[in-house]
Amino acid sequence: MLRLFVNLQQLTTDRKDLDMFRAKILQKDLIYNEVNNELY
Repeated sequence: MLRLFVNLQQLTTDRKDLDMFRAKILQKDLIYNEVNNELY
């Protein structure tokens, strides 16, 4: 039972990291788009 709980915690941690990673990628895309808009 405790092992399952630890696994769930690990999953949520991975999930948070994934969300942060996605947010960073989205941020980069937005910045990239802004730069492109400036250029054209």
